[in-house]
Amino acid sequence: MLSKRDLMLGGSALLAVTALPASAQDKKKYIVQIPIDFDAFSRPIVDVTIGGDASFRFLIDTGAFGAAIREDVAKRLKLPQSGVIQTGSIKGHESNYIYTARDLLMGGIFKIPHMDLVGEDKSMGPGIDGILPASILTALPTELDYEAGMVRYYLGGAEPDLSGFTKADAEFQADTDGTAEKVYVTITLDGRKLLCLVDTGASTRLLIGSGFVSDHGLWKTYGDAASTNNVGGNGEVLKTKVARIPNIDIGGIHFDDLWCELAPPGLVDDFSSHEFDAIIGSGLWRQFTLAFAGHKTLYIAPNSRFSPSAGARPNVTPTLDARHPAISFVYQDRRILVPAAIKDKPPVPFMVNTASVHSGIVPSTAASFGLVAAEGGFDSTGLLLGAGWVPPHFVLAGRDTLVRRHLAGELGLDFLMLQPSCLDFDLNQIEVFPDAPPDLTGYTKIAQLPADGDRRFYVTIKLAGEDYRCAIDTAAAASVSFFPKAVQARGLWDKFANPDEHTTTVDGVPTKVRVAKVSGFDLGPFHLDTIPVTLQDPTMTTGSATVDGMVGMGFIQRCNWLFLTDGSLYAKPNSLFSAP
Repeated sequence: MLSKRDLMLGGSALLAVTALPASAQDKKKYIVQIPIDFDAFSRPIVDVTIGGDASFRFLIDTGAFGAAIREDVAKRLKLPQSGVIQTGSIKGHESNYIYTARDLLMGGIFKIPHMDLVGEDKSMGPGIDGILPASILTALPTELDYEAGMVRYYLGGAEPDLSGFTKADAEFQADTDGTAEKVYVTITLDGRKLLCLVDTGASTRLLIGSGFVSDHGLWKTYGDAASTNNVGGNGEVLKTKVARIPNIDIGGIHFDDLWCELAPPGLVDDFSSHEFDAIIGSGLWRQFTLAFAGHKTLYIAPNSRFSPSAGARPNVTPTLDARHPAISFVYQDRRILVPAAIKDKPPVPFMVNTASVHSGIVPSTAASFGLVAAEGGFDSTGLLLGAGWVPPHFVLAGRDTLVRRHLAGELGLDFLMLQPSCLDFDLNQIEVFPDAPPDLTGYTKIAQLPADGDRRFYVTIKLAGEDYRCAIDTAAAASVSFFPKAVQARGLWDKFANPDEHTTTVDGVPTKVRVAKVSGFDLGPFHLDTIPVTLQDPTMTTGSATVDGMVGMGFIQRCNWLFLTDGSLYAKPNSLFSAP
């Protein structure tokens, strides 16, 4: 039977390339670029083909014990079993089968002739079929580029161009129990040094373990910090605090302050048993490119997402109160993501989408949750949201298309108006008012749902002195975005000075857009001196013909929003209102 060390080494020494650029004289012949995608929590995903079968989505998880595959996928592929192994996560251990896979192809380009994969029967996240460990990056000179969405392998003696990179104080070592090789960096946190696991499979920014928290009195120092939940690989919940900690240095790159999660003192966790102090997850690494160079070294370079200050507070879980529940959400990449779970299964992300009249769920997620089919979709009975709130009964329509956005489901207007509710961006939570109406002090009525027809919220905005009709759309990232027909009909393409032009994806279609800063924005009584405006290519046919565009998260996040059961929508500026 294979040992856990064999599992770790099984594929990394056998990497081979099946395709290179045509020009043998071009230095780029030694660079293989593998496109990657990201899930709702910024974790890197790569397409992998096994044995010439269909493509599967694998999470690149440098904190994993080794390579893994969903048990049902392994059985479907009829992969041979080669042993049994004890596996572990932040909160537990269990026994799993080992399967042997041959002819794995990453991104349709990079071949791994052989790899041993641990079968996993618990969710790895929506749409994730397997896990690739740190060795997939450390066996060769490699870059993990979060901004470009690319893994680059440097072959034939080629090395990454390290201009703009700084060398991290890193070490590469196998775990003390002989499992997969891991990468650790030593950072400085307000004058204290701590050893951190580089964990691309974690969504957290910086999670500090119980031992370090206890030794340095951080739980007491940040006693007023809000609480949250960190969910381990086996679905158990680790109660933590979210604290804004100053003066953090990683590889010579300085943060004025950073939101950090603190594990409670006295907890027996994998941090102390594996002799490291904290983990840095993709929530922070998404601001960097990581270069795993030769001789076991790690270099990092900030990308355009880098911010030296903490910014808005991340996900915070308030105490649940049956009379006034509060559902925590993660606000990330301008999306409102609510953890949804059932029974003992790990949570999956549901996005709040005010452009959707009805809530929805991916049918495979509904099946794994055991939700019962109902007229129009699936019955929500048993569904838990946030830290465990049980919502009133509603129906979720089946929507396979959500997988493309790495979502398991979405919460539409029907959910937001089951009971009066408030989207609160100061606290990153949805407050629900089941018994008493919310306090409207400071709020202004912004919109009213039509009695029939298109049951969405529409507002009239004033931009540079002209009126436009727009939908309130939490699924749209831009502050204001105009559809092609409106851009053409109202002559907007060349209207605004000095626009930036680039290509993006709209409804799955590559689309040319222009983004311009426009002076003078008004929505009801709310005024901004300038606002970024996105103009979609007027030659395209996507978007609505009945409205001009959308007011998206770039503006929506600046207010707190009340949704009432009579179909009215109220808004009040929050602490982010004047933010750029």
